This record gives sequence, C-alpha cells and structure tokens, in this order.
Amino acid sequence: MQIVCDIDGVLTDGKIWVNHQGEIIKSFNNKDIGAVKELISMGFQITFVTASSWPGADHYLRRSGAEDRKSTRLNSSHTVIS
Repeated sequence: MQIVCDIDGVLTDGKIWVNHQGEIIKSFNNKDIGAVKELISMGFQITFVTASSWPGADHYLRRSGAEDRKSTRLNSSHTVIS
C-alpha cells in the first residue's frame, strides 16, 4: 500500500524561522517521524510531496527511515520524494 503525504503544513506546523545567516529552519514533531518509521516497517511505501526546495526535507526523510528515496520534479512548483 502507498501513502502520499505533503511535508509543509502537514508534517510541519507551518512555521518558518530564518536564522542570522539566512538559513530556513522548520519544525517537525518527533511523533510524526515515529509514525512514518512504523508504517515503513509494516510495508507501506511512503511518498512525500513538497513544493519547497528546502534541503531539510531530505534530512527529515533520512531520519524517518526512508533511505531509498528519490526526488522527482513534477512541475515548477511540486516535487515528489519517495
């Protein structure tokens, strides 16, 4: 079974912080990472969709256990990471 989930505003709380160096910081709930790991262990294929080019999304996916992932640009505003 496959689950498709947006990242921004779904796995994040929608807040964006910018530090003094101009880097974007977003907040994720660790319970979401745990749920994604559990779903993967149960055999689910998780596909993340984002319109953001924020590099932290890739780091989040590594933490979630989605090691074999790929990013595909759907159009000018959406990327699929699975």
